[in-house]
Amino acid sequence: MKNRKSFKLYCAIASKEDGLSELNKYLSTPSVNQDRNILHLFRILKKYYKDPQNKNLIAKQVYRKLFGIKVIYNDQTLRTLLFTFHHLLENFLIFKFADEEMSIPELKLGLAYQKLGLRKYFYNSLEKGIKRTEGLPEHQRQLILSIAYKLLAYQIKTNQKEKKQYSYCLKRAYKHHITYHKLVSLQYYCELLSRNRTLNESLEATDKAELLHLLKQNKKCNIPLIGVLVMSINFSTKISIPNYEGLKAYFLKNHRNIRSEHGSILTFLLNGLTLLNHPNRIQELLELYQLGIENGWFIEHNIIDEEHYSNIVRVFCKLNKFELAEEFITNHEQYLDAEPKVLSSIRARVNCHIYFAKGEFQLVKEHFEEIKLRRCEYAIDRYIFSFKAHFELG
Repeated sequence: MKNRKSFKLYCAIASKEDGLSELNKYLSTPSVNQDRNILHLFRILKKYYKDPQNKNLIAKQVYRKLFGIKVIYNDQTLRTLLFTFHHLLENFLIFKFADEEMSIPELKLGLAYQKLGLRKYFYNSLEKGIKRTEGLPEHQRQLILSIAYKLLAYQIKTNQKEKKQYSYCLKRAYKHHITYHKLVSLQYYCELLSRNRTLNESLEATDKAELLHLLKQNKKCNIPLIGVLVMSINFSTKISIPNYEGLKAYFLKNHRNIRSEHGSILTFLLNGLTLLNHPNRIQELLELYQLGIENGWFIEHNIIDEEHYSNIVRVFCKLNKFELAEEFITNHEQYLDAEPKVLSSIRARVNCHIYFAKGEFQLVKEHFEEIKLRRCEYAIDRYIFSFKAHFELG
């Protein structure tokens, strides 16, 4: 069962926040699913998605739990049920993730009314939709209301009476429309600066001029996401301890209100630290890494970057926090998206860090040769481990 496509998709959905509860609601909706066996299967698999190696997760055992011990196993019946289940899981993904910018039902309904020419219903639905966006993450809310503004502006500009009647609604949506474009621009320049550092891409003169204008425009802003993006850009263009401390303090204070861009802001802070002569650099790295681990910010699209993975273990080892390093490896190795050969080198690399920090040099000597990747950072580590292990062992 563990290798079935439907089970793998089920596990992926279950790993997301509120994934199981939302899927349960979806499958319990009569217009979506009327097959009780599907719901029964959903509840059975809940026991195994965290333990795919469980000996009871085999086709015959699942079949018995579905239909009873006395019913003779029928492989075709189970295959048909799993096929239907997989189809419903895919529909759920479409329902949940597709067209996220119009995820408010009232806005979808408003768009439908507009297309049907039912203007009164269009405005009523849009007004309800705008109210429903309160409490959403900043970036998502700005995007949704930016689209609402476009719908309103298109409708109102053709009718002076409606323009007067719904001007308050238009102004509110327009404000978010402008804010959304500021957010998009700031995110774009954050990406440009990141690539400038990692890929040595130079910024065009026009980009620099627009960036300076954008920073000046948003110097004082009460929206946390815009504030943290502005500070990230300032830190990237002028790396200094005061800019680092300011960005870190603002980020820690507001990260619960930002609810997006966590991973990229954390990467800005970590990358900046590598270039700073900070007096407590290792302790700072530890604090940032622990914050990222606790909140799951290093895992994007169910994948962890292998350099983050190795660097986290290295920092834990430098501070002799071996239990934290081993716990991190246990919990996060599953998120490494790598071929078996690459995975064995990554595993050997982090194990050598732990063995060396513990003073188990014989184990370092036994394992450093398993680091077979020819990438620069792996080759350097392999050489260092070899030299140090032989030196310590005399």
